[in-house]
Amino acid sequence: MYKKKISNILLNLGILLLLFLLVHVTACTDEAQSQQQPQSQTKTGTILKAEDFITMYPGIPLEKEKDLVDAWIAENNAINERGTIDIQALISGKLPKDTPGVSTVINATEEMIRYENGKYDPENPLINDADYARKAGFENIFALPPFAAHDDSYMVPYPKGARDTFLVEDLNHSVTYYKPIYPGDTLYLIVDSRRFLDITPEEGYMCRSVALEFKGSIYNQKGEKVNDVIYRVVENLFNFKDSSNPGNYPQRIVPEWLSRPAHYYTDKDWETIKGIWAKEKRQGSAPLYWEDVNIGDRPAWTLDGPIDMSYGGRGGGGFGTIQT
Repeated sequence: MYKKKISNILLNLGILLLLFLLVHVTACTDEAQSQQQPQSQTKTGTILKAEDFITMYPGIPLEKEKDLVDAWIAENNAINERGTIDIQALISGKLPKDTPGVSTVINATEEMIRYENGKYDPENPLINDADYARKAGFENIFALPPFAAHDDSYMVPYPKGARDTFLVEDLNHSVTYYKPIYPGDTLYLIVDSRRFLDITPEEGYMCRSVALEFKGSIYNQKGEKVNDVIYRVVENLFNFKDSSNPGNYPQRIVPEWLSRPAHYYTDKDWETIKGIWAKEKRQGSAPLYWEDVNIGDRPAWTLDGPIDMSYGGRGGGGFGTIQT
């Protein structure tokens, strides 16, 4: 009996030792593999191998960048130094044709407004039923707030020829709404500023990272401002050491929004949302100054949303928020 117990103990110890060796070998293999991993991985899962790309440094352009980027900066500076545009001169056709920052002209046809409204908010009579809209005090149905906020009319990326491939992140749009856009309006898109900042790490990195900001305004045929717009993005610009092997990389770094299950707002959700809104403190025309804030003061909760997945960037999981 005593010998049998000893043999069982030895057997169990042998099994434990074997398990330990298996775990140790697996851990060593994982560690070795992790040390061989490339230096960066996007949120979409594509591996970026640092050894494939030229190391970039802030303010030090590659030969291929110089002329292209200088011309791009000159265009930006011409807009930034232009000053305020005479909108009436633009509308009447008297503004010089070479005025920097004069962008797209959009004709807001009733057909297009009805198409957009019906696509994104088909059950809202205010923007789909002209009689209902007039009874509510409007001239007609009107377009959704970002109708004319055409991002490609404002966003001019880092020159294409200055990079082989790129990834973008932190893309966001801000549209401020002042006046309704009615069927038949003519909309003039003005670029007010184009600025960038090279945020590549000082020690160098496998790409050049630039933060871009574009600001603009939109006017109707009466010279009334209907929108202010701001577009921001970070572009990560890669140049291959071997340009004959371009690889296959995505263009956006995005969270996996589309993998999440759809959520429909419930009555309980709306109770929470409205409760937070009711407690918000709007300063309005009474701004707070430094001396108005005391140590220990805590701001009231605020709420950004609800989220509207129907507008902007849906392919990459983008969303818009409805502000009250």
